[in-house]
Amino acid sequence: MREPDDFALWAENERTLQVFIGLRHQWSILQQGVQGLRQEAIESALRMRRIPLRERETMLDDLLIMADAAIEIMKRSDDG
Repeated sequence: MREPDDFALWAENERTLQVFIGLRHQWSILQQGVQGLRQEAIESALRMRRIPLRERETMLDDLLIMADAAIEIMKRSDDG
């Protein structure tokens, strides 16, 4: 098993990464594979973490971009 790579994280992205990691068990998985993060779980996580309303739209966009990137990585891993 390969060790994870280190990466740089800008301070303004730390909160989004924390929410993304908090959503790690909230993937929608169908017979065809991973579809993405459950939208209702994202909304709930943003509320529970008290993300201000004015920041939620941008954070939602960022989380969906991260989820899409993660799905691509998972697909590559499945292809071997």
